[in-house]
Amino acid sequence: MASSVKRIYVQGFSEKLHEIFHFIDRLQIHSITCMKRCGDTVADIAIRVRLRDPKNVRPDAFLQQCPNLTRLHFDGWISLPQSWQPKVEPHLLSELTLRFANIDDFDFDPTLFLCALPNLKRLWLDNFNSPTVSSLQYCPELEVLANFRDHDGRVPLPGRKKLLLKDTHAVPEFFGLIQQWSQHLELFYLDISHEETLDQLATFVFPSLTFLYIRLLEDTWGPALRSLFMSSTPNLSALQTDFIDDDALDGLAMAAKSLKRLSLSRPSISSGRLARFLNQVDLHEITLRFDYTPSSDFLDVLEAALHQADNKTASTMTLESYGLKKSNKMEMGLGNAGLN
Repeated sequence: MASSVKRIYVQGFSEKLHEIFHFIDRLQIHSITCMKRCGDTVADIAIRVRLRDPKNVRPDAFLQQCPNLTRLHFDGWISLPQSWQPKVEPHLLSELTLRFANIDDFDFDPTLFLCALPNLKRLWLDNFNSPTVSSLQYCPELEVLANFRDHDGRVPLPGRKKLLLKDTHAVPEFFGLIQQWSQHLELFYLDISHEETLDQLATFVFPSLTFLYIRLLEDTWGPALRSLFMSSTPNLSALQTDFIDDDALDGLAMAAKSLKRLSLSRPSISSGRLARFLNQVDLHEITLRFDYTPSSDFLDVLEAALHQADNKTASTMTLESYGLKKSNKMEMGLGNAGLN
């Protein structure tokens, strides 16, 4: 049986760990013994174990024992991390996820992994540091680079070149990588906690960028967001952002003439600016998420904007309200002049 195993997926749950590990121990799935038995056929390994166990297999061991492995997703504890020196021989792995539950206990340098993985196309890490950026030179085929825990790589993303980043403010070298990728980047996920990061990004031009997801820590960064739209995203077709104000909306309308899908949360916009935006941009889909409270005037703003807008296309508008015990969702055509 072991010689025919092609995929191994192990996930630990605290209340059943003893049963799970008893089962695993009997099958020797977490051991090198198992790898020696089925290592030649295994192509996909996903390990998620939250148990502090000195017998835990470290991620480099899977690469050593599985020469045909193409995907390794490791999420768990590194036992005795201070003494861990990864041993990685050249390997054909194309997708690697390394997330360490005890990452604060040691300084992880991915160079020993990446220098042995010239065919790597997708890399998912908890965080990026200077050694990470430097070691990416060993992976010329890299297409997806992420330090987002919100996305684990299992859901397909559009585009070829993709960056999914939490704020890179602490790693200035990373802007050099963004500059290298800027001409071919097609999808950009950004979680930004420093306004300076927005300012720095606005110095680049992303001519191939079609999808942008951006989450902002503060709702006072409208001018910086406007600069990003005006300077950097001429061919954007889809945007999702958790904040936008009148200035940023105006900048988006002027710059993103190809925009077809827009998703906004917490919009802080006036009816006049929204009406002008709807007239300037030929959207296919727009989703508006707003906080519905007795004092909220967003629905009044939206209705006034729809009455003022001349561009009544057949596009779909989706309204999602939160702030109640459950969210509410409504879809309508923008051809409707008002809300009923």
